[in-house]
Amino acid sequence: QPQWVEVSGGAAVSIFGSNFEDTPDLKCIFSDDLSGSTNRVRAEYLSSVEVTCKSPPTNSTDLALAVTTNGVDVSLNSLQLEVVDRPLIASVQPPHGYVNDQILVEILGYGFVDSGTSCCRFGDSTEVNATWITNHSVYCVMPPNWSSSTGIVNVLYSNDGHNFESLA
Repeated sequence: QPQWVEVSGGAAVSIFGSNFEDTPDLKCIFSDDLSGSTNRVRAEYLSSVEVTCKSPPTNSTDLALAVTTNGVDVSLNSLQLEVVDRPLIASVQPPHGYVNDQILVEILGYGFVDSGTSCCRFGDSTEVNATWITNHSVYCVMPPNWSSSTGIVNVLYSNDGHNFESLA
């Protein structure tokens, strides 16, 4: 999980299997079948059935993901990950609202993924879940009583709940 990663990398990817061992050589191997390139990144051991790692930046459209515990032997089954563009926010509707109101905000742009982990952040507030409409549109509910010294709040969006993008 997830079944996709962004081209910018940094997505936390959980791999479920069996017989994982907490060794210094525990690595995730991301392979681009088209270019033949591979990228080995350190994996974090969570249990004998789960490891996690961060996806590397890539220009590929698809990656295969495998695991090694000793640096030599590689898992027999690899996972296929789709690589998606970073989201781009083009506009936010409505462009204004009242501080004490809860506001339904539509974010328009490109690269929005129906991920189940997508969310919005308004200024320094905590994240709120995003509702995916299309790859060009998502909805978020801006909570009431947000604060800003300028009266302007920055709207941010994330496909994965970790990497946030703001209005372009």
